[in-house]
Amino acid sequence: GGGATGYTFGAGDDAVTAAWAGEGGATVEIPTDHDLEVITTDGASTVVSPAKGVASVTVPQGGAFIRSAPTS
Repeated sequence: GGGATGYTFGAGDDAVTAAWAGEGGATVEIPTDHDLEVITTDGASTVVSPAKGVASVTVPQGGAFIRSAPTS
């Protein structure tokens, strides 16, 4: 473990955060009222829904991009 590090590009609904973690990955709590799309560096995409204003996102050692999930 050891936590995660990230850098956000853009702002608001257009923001994308590049995040990476140490060995074993890490779970981070992101304050949000919106679903988040997490895209790992191998291209896999998952949507994380917040509970009580916080989304728990797993950041793998290889890194991930996090953004507001597209709406239909």
